[in-house]
Amino acid sequence: MILRSNRVILSYEWSLGNARELAEKGVRVSAVYNPEAETMAQIERLELEARDMQVRLLRMRNPEDERVVNRLLNELKEDIFLLQARLPF
Repeated sequence: MILRSNRVILSYEWSLGNARELAEKGVRVSAVYNPEAETMAQIERLELEARDMQVRLLRMRNPEDERVVNRLLNELKEDIFLLQARLPF
């Protein structure tokens, strides 16, 4: 039983060491344990950007600006769709 608890402690210390090492390299630990986390965060950022763009679109008066913003909005929606397709659920 003591050996078993020592293994747990060693395992815990080893994983903390790995987490620190990965953090120093700029890798987020959540991305290591949940690779979809970064993709989901990126989808959320793009969705927020798309909402902001829709609000700006409603306030625009110039048709040329509307066309450009519509095109950008469609590109954002395509990016969101492609990222969502990568997720397993």
